[in-house]
Amino acid sequence: LVAGIRKSTLIVNFPGSEKACRECYEVIAEVLNHAVDQLRQDSEKVAIVHQKLHISSNAIMKSRVNLTPSGHRLRNSPFEMISFDEAMRIVNDESVALRKVIKLSLNEISKLIGKVVAEDITSPMPLPPFRASIKDGYAVIAKDGSGNRKVIDIPIVAGIDPDKVSVKEGFCARINTGGPVPENADAVVQVEDTEVVETAENGEEIIVNIKKPPSIDQDIRAIGSDIKTGEVVISKGTKLGPVELGILATVGCKSVPVFQRAVVAIMSTGDELLSAGDTYKKGAIYDANRVTLMALLTKHNYEVVDMGIARDDTDDVCNKIASALHQADVLITTGGVSMGEKDIVKAVLMLDFEAKIHFGRVNMKPGKPTTFATCCFENQKKLIFALPGNPVSAFVTCLLFAMPSLQILSGDIRKDHTKESNQLQKYHKTMKVNLKISKPLELDERPHFMRAVIDYSGDQIVATVLSGSQRSSRLLSAKDADALVLIPSKKEIKKDFLTTETAVTAFLISA
Repeated sequence: LVAGIRKSTLIVNFPGSEKACRECYEVIAEVLNHAVDQLRQDSEKVAIVHQKLHISSNAIMKSRVNLTPSGHRLRNSPFEMISFDEAMRIVNDESVALRKVIKLSLNEISKLIGKVVAEDITSPMPLPPFRASIKDGYAVIAKDGSGNRKVIDIPIVAGIDPDKVSVKEGFCARINTGGPVPENADAVVQVEDTEVVETAENGEEIIVNIKKPPSIDQDIRAIGSDIKTGEVVISKGTKLGPVELGILATVGCKSVPVFQRAVVAIMSTGDELLSAGDTYKKGAIYDANRVTLMALLTKHNYEVVDMGIARDDTDDVCNKIASALHQADVLITTGGVSMGEKDIVKAVLMLDFEAKIHFGRVNMKPGKPTTFATCCFENQKKLIFALPGNPVSAFVTCLLFAMPSLQILSGDIRKDHTKESNQLQKYHKTMKVNLKISKPLELDERPHFMRAVIDYSGDQIVATVLSGSQRSSRLLSAKDADALVLIPSKKEIKKDFLTTETAVTAFLISA
């Protein structure tokens, strides 16, 4: 095996046999991506790998949590049950406080695309910065009217210094579209309104006839006619796309202040869990939560750190959380937050990381044990979403709580809400729909987010609850859903059943 670098290219020469090639590749496979990141000088990705190496080399942490014997464990949660709206308010307040602004060079297009601008950006110069021709033709003095003109032998093309050319009475200058109009000229006559009177031996024009008398400022873009100096060209809160970046390039912008997108760590908990691809064992289940949430976040262009599965062991949970907080701004865990004897995530957060549990129960279904916490780790404040372990609960609560938080951190908040509108409009795209059900729906003691499909084809927008069980362990109930329909509790409407055609709120999802 021989390897080397030429400029920014990694060259690896394997031996000739298939067996040797396979063995050599297995040796270098794990470090290839890191090597490429270094060659590309991608400092962010290189730093993440170095952080992982640093964490793995640190001494194993010992949790301070002592598990209570099952006979002495709490029978009731010590956490107050709060409303969904109150939970969202808390998440909002904590997320807004953690937004970070960074400046990126306009040359870093791949990093800028999709980012949200953190402040109004004004133009440092007018556009056009000079009087520019709208047509291909001749720069003239308007008061000369029609008739013959001598052609200056310096053509005016885009990029030429306009101070180097001056037009006098009785003369004109050839000019291209976008070219700077020279000194003294105050009109442009298009080629179609002229004719050649005399040419030189080499074919160049000497005299042309202006067939129509021009008017002042004819076919000239004035300085600043498109953009004025100091004019806001990109407003705060704008998501950067190709056109926005093009505008910034047009006005000579060098760097752009944007909200930094959070790095998110995902961790599952549970002795019973197997990773995808593991050999099945009796009594075990495959971990769907990690795959589902990582796919959701990746689809929305968040950088995700896979923390794997933490066993139901306080030391393992403690060490994996520490590693996650070292690498990420936001940690999302699933499982270990209910009332079981091995539900230890909250205890580890409080005792080992001195985390503040902002809420540990939410009046909703699914997702009652949803927990939101913050802590200071390595002098940085971190957000932690400890979600229930049932697959639907994890998916729904990630959509309803974690995703809005990440949007807030990224500066990506919907703009079509007013102070008078429902606060939820800030975080979710909602609409009133008519519920379509085949039989009366029995209501729960808690508001219920049911998976549904929206039909826009009729005169009214209708939501049909997906058939089959809507229990929180059945991920199939979320397949094909494009909305979460909020079914009110018995207490809210003072009824035990909901009938078809009832107006309800639908939370549109794009998972």
